[in-house]
Amino acid sequence: MKINSTTSHIQTQQADQAKAKSAEKATSQSATPSFVAHLSSAATADTSRDIDAARVSELQAAIKDGKLEVNAEKIADSLIESVKDLLTSEAA
Repeated sequence: MKINSTTSHIQTQQADQAKAKSAEKATSQSATPSFVAHLSSAATADTSRDIDAARVSELQAAIKDGKLEVNAEKIADSLIESVKDLLTSEAA
């Protein structure tokens, strides 16, 4: 098969159609009750990832208003401490 701009265009269209079908399938699955029930049971099983919605909103507002202060030194120190802890636990 000779590759030219037409072939490339057709392949791009086919890829776009496949993505659209995949998105439609995901959308239709999310509407089914069994799928929703499965997600909710998985969400309640792992409580270690609880999210503080109020804190998230507070941070979003601070970012939006340009008022979020980032202490790079504190972040760097925490990262270094975390790496030290990982290295110590691997050596033991």
